Amino acid sequence: MTTHRSRAKLLPAVIALALAAAACGGTDDGPTAGPKSDTVEVKDGGEITYASEKNPTNFNVLSADGNTFDTGVILNPVLPSVFSAQPDFSVKLNKNVVDSAEKTSDTPQTIVYKINQKAVWSDGVPISADDFSYAWTTANGKDAGYKAASAAGFDQIKSVTGADNGKTVTVVFDTPYSDWKALFAPMLPAHFMKTLGEPHKAYNEGLTGDKIKAISGGPYQVTTYESNKQVVLTRNPKWWGTPAHLDKVTFRILTDATVEPQALKNKEIQVMYPQPQIDLVQQVKAIPGAVSNIGFGPVFEHFDFNLKTPALKDLALRKALFTAVDREQIVNATVKQFSDKAEVLNNRMLVKGQSGYQDNVTSEGLGAGNIEAAKKILTDAGYTVGTTLKDKAGKAVPTLRMRYGEGNAIRQQECELFQASAAKLGVTVKIESTNDLGGTLEGRDFDVIVFAWVGTPFPNSANGPLYITDGGSNYPGYSNPEVDAALKGAAAELDEGKAREGLNKADLQLTKDAVTLPLYQKPTFLAYLDIYGNIRDNATSVGPTYNIDEWGLKKSAS
Repeated sequence: MTTHRSRAKLLPAVIALALAAAACGGTDDGPTAGPKSDTVEVKDGGEITYASEKNPTNFNVLSADGNTFDTGVILNPVLPSVFSAQPDFSVKLNKNVVDSAEKTSDTPQTIVYKINQKAVWSDGVPISADDFSYAWTTANGKDAGYKAASAAGFDQIKSVTGADNGKTVTVVFDTPYSDWKALFAPMLPAHFMKTLGEPHKAYNEGLTGDKIKAISGGPYQVTTYESNKQVVLTRNPKWWGTPAHLDKVTFRILTDATVEPQALKNKEIQVMYPQPQIDLVQQVKAIPGAVSNIGFGPVFEHFDFNLKTPALKDLALRKALFTAVDREQIVNATVKQFSDKAEVLNNRMLVKGQSGYQDNVTSEGLGAGNIEAAKKILTDAGYTVGTTLKDKAGKAVPTLRMRYGEGNAIRQQECELFQASAAKLGVTVKIESTNDLGGTLEGRDFDVIVFAWVGTPFPNSANGPLYITDGGSNYPGYSNPEVDAALKGAAAELDEGKAREGLNKADLQLTKDAVTLPLYQKPTFLAYLDIYGNIRDNATSVGPTYNIDEWGLKKSAS
């Protein structure tokens, strides 16, 4: 898992609704892949407009400031990656960039990359070992002036060396790193970044809208940037691979998702990828010629406690609150409205479809909606259960502030259901929205919170920052040495089976400590006009544009 997706970082009252096929359109529920994973024949030429919900200002998606989901979606066909995440949670070697990437030694762990001889940046400079070295030196954490979004993996590299005129790269690790395929995705042009001024400033904030137009290492390049309006891509004339089908891709900035269905109906946009809400889904279903898909990827919704809250330092109270919560009720009232495939998730490290997934939650009775069991946990711990819950000292348990992202009706309802279950224990929960979910999390301005983690195919390393003591995204302030050891071990374990054992060991302990409660895999919603083909969901942190070079107007379309 990486960071929360509230249309933000890559590092996140519902009524009954049956999703019926729309006239001249359709729907397809799937666990991962988009509306039909079959490839269809498409024409060369034409254009498409995609609704993007965040205005990009910093195009360095590797920097802390530029690392947003929406900017990454725009740059998928612009910046090259060695491996790319696929809809089925696998990773695929990008042979346009490298001919091979092989682990040649375990002691020390050594990876050798053979860069495609034809691979060049759009200014003609070859993609080379210099670009790999730049990625390492800016993200390894040794120079605090570079504000990289993540140092994971790069901080374990000992050396990056080039040979064969920079077309062979050898990476040697100080300590093993199991998710090495997550590295160098994407990459920046080292030679170009060095022209943007003082090195730190160039990296942190130098790749602006005007600057990104000057460089590309993919099938498309940015040719127009208008802040708060649009980003336009056209084919990269220096592209050495198979040309993309569409002549032009426009990312229209629409920060209000509620206007997207009408824009799709008016053909002002042809693709949209908002977070699903009942009203929005209903509107799209009524659009003739629209195809839509509800998908489930490695993104999961969860409740978290803030361990800095005095009352929540007590395990008995935390465990009782999570035992009282009825996750089946939550799923049925929210995401089950979109798809009958929605179900409770019982693991924080892995989602169904990833190897090693197992139920690590129900053995402790969490999320079962068992009020009597919750009351017994409290009375056994010395609490007095009544209209108002009183602690061991006879004092009323204070009101808990529960927060969610503003405008998210599903999360509001999740909070209301948590509130209702807590009330049965005599605990008052006050629900508050926030218009800055990231700031609320980082400032720990909550007692209880609901949000989602965006997942990747690299759980061995990605989970560490969420749960390890003082981890960069450990918002509950959780600390357990057994979890620290298990997650650090998983990140360094080159045997996948053993790595998954470490993840599950940590996950079982998290259940016993009752700090975070997984709810369900979060649905995605992709909709587009059916005159286009090969548009598919990718519910990982990469997003639908992972294969945008394959998109096009169907040959069968009139």
